[in-house]
Amino acid sequence: MKYEKHGDAGTPFYSSWSKMKDRCDNPNNPKYHRWGRRGITYDLRWENYIAFKEDMYQDWEPGLSLDRIDVNGNYCKENCKWITVSENSTKDKIKTLAKYNLEGEFIRNFNSAKQAKAVEGIAAQSLSRVTKNGKPYKGFYWKYTDSEDDLSKECLNSNEYSKRKAKAIVQLDLKTGETIKEHSSTVEAGLALNIVPTGISNMLKGRAKSSGGFGWKYK
Repeated sequence: MKYEKHGDAGTPFYSSWSKMKDRCDNPNNPKYHRWGRRGITYDLRWENYIAFKEDMYQDWEPGLSLDRIDVNGNYCKENCKWITVSENSTKDKIKTLAKYNLEGEFIRNFNSAKQAKAVEGIAAQSLSRVTKNGKPYKGFYWKYTDSEDDLSKECLNSNEYSKRKAKAIVQLDLKTGETIKEHSSTVEAGLALNIVPTGISNMLKGRAKSSGGFGWKYK
């Protein structure tokens, strides 16, 4: 890919772009578990900074932060906007509720428990109970995103998981395409490498370029 010279390195706008990429692509980023591990990625055009600037610079002002309109969607022109520091702070205080299938694969996020109640028809007290006890409810697991790290272990230990058939997958080196290791399922691979299984699933389905810094294919 050819990169154009822009002279913007070190500017706040350029930093918004580089930080977005890093939290999606870099497993060592402290915020990676909330983006990259969940399978959140960005428009392939935005691999190039110039394309990002063409799409987003017009509405940008100093002090604004890049935000996704749909918390389940990727970073792209249609799903991104600029918000103020106070708006971002208010958003962070609202707990995002995540929905997973019985294999521990991420399905979607709800902006709040109130939204989950409206969409899923689940009583507030039920949501409170199942997020605390870690048990499945109505055929799904429910977790606030800050406590998602232990979800896969809970799913692997559940009776529901043992009844499901998982597809074996192969972990690949991104640069060479060579096989690194075979895994019995996305959940097993996620546990071994500390990656949320849905990120692996997204790549297997062609929705992402990689997951956890690796390539993946079905065995």
